[in-house]
Amino acid sequence: MKKVIYLGVFLGLAVSVATAVLAGVNSITAPLIAQAQAEAFREAVEMAFPNADSFSVVAGYEDTWSGYTVQVIEVLEGGERVGFVYDQSVPGFGGPIHHIVGIDNYGVFTNFYVIFHSETPGFVDVIFQDDWVNRIVGLHAGSSYYIDAVSGATATTAPIIRGLVGIYHDFVERR
Repeated sequence: MKKVIYLGVFLGLAVSVATAVLAGVNSITAPLIAQAQAEAFREAVEMAFPNADSFSVVAGYEDTWSGYTVQVIEVLEGGERVGFVYDQSVPGFGGPIHHIVGIDNYGVFTNFYVIFHSETPGFVDVIFQDDWVNRIVGLHAGSSYYIDAVSGATATTAPIIRGLVGIYHDFVERR
């Protein structure tokens, strides 16, 4: 009986110490991760609209068509709207895929940039390289229905494509 109590106390102490260490590491790394994600977001907006003067959030919602989280940012150049940037998170195979999509006033995708994903490293990186992304950039958003999913990575690319279609629907309503 004494041994069971001893093991229970030891396990409780071990769990408490591990929890404290993890909380400490999180308090150190969380601000750094948030800062890196904010910098990646700013770079993605600048890549989509390099001459933009300012941008502001005009809407944030869960897209009812696709069920994904979306933030809509209006982009201005010289006081005139030149397009929108969509900050979107979709569920991938390994977790959320957080990406930025630029769309100009004509409905053409100007940028697609993945900020964060939890997909299998190496395997999915091929998807987010130039070949697949180039199918999106320069495409009219109304054609997003015709983007092919990548064979072997359908659970990753199909939700992104559905998200792009949702972006198109939102864009049409905002024009």
